[in-house]
Amino acid sequence: HGKRAATSAYPQWQDMFLARSASDLGRFGYNPRNEQLGALLPHAYHFDASEYGQYLRTLSEGRGVVRTEGRIASIERDKETGDVETIVMEGGKKIGADLFIDCTGFRSLLLGEALQEPFEDWSKWLASDRALVVQTEPADSTINPMTRSIAHTVGWQWHIPLQNRVGNGHVYSSAFSSDDDAYARLTKSLNGKVRS
Repeated sequence: HGKRAATSAYPQWQDMFLARSASDLGRFGYNPRNEQLGALLPHAYHFDASEYGQYLRTLSEGRGVVRTEGRIASIERDKETGDVETIVMEGGKKIGADLFIDCTGFRSLLLGEALQEPFEDWSKWLASDRALVVQTEPADSTINPMTRSIAHTVGWQWHIPLQNRVGNGHVYSSAFSSDDDAYARLTKSLNGKVRS
């Protein structure tokens, strides 16, 4: 009983993790017919969010979903319940539905403006309040089958290889880093050419 120091005879715990070793060697394969091996190689899949969104759009529209683009001018609420009843677009078109999901970001047109739901500040629990995203060209034709998460003194960074690009980002705290310093920290570690 007692702690042993890490030595070449007694490796670090992460070196005993089969999925880590496979990733370090750039070798990974999942065979659904081999459940035992699958349990030893936990995995997830990366999807290109833009292409996946386009796929879902095509699938949905093929099944009758109608897509409307435009800017929201106002919201009409049910007089009895106060629920959002209709969205009025610029130009006057009205869109009614049983379910609305507010995807207006910081504008919060449905929740904040129309329904007057207060913003809930979580900054005392979540110190990181900024994120930068940069897409790069793949440095070579090899796709390393893992996400890299890199710790920084003021946050963390991700590196996600996809088939046609690499997603990179940096989450950080503006209390401890300027936006310019965060951008320099992110781009300093990139291998491929930044996409504009």
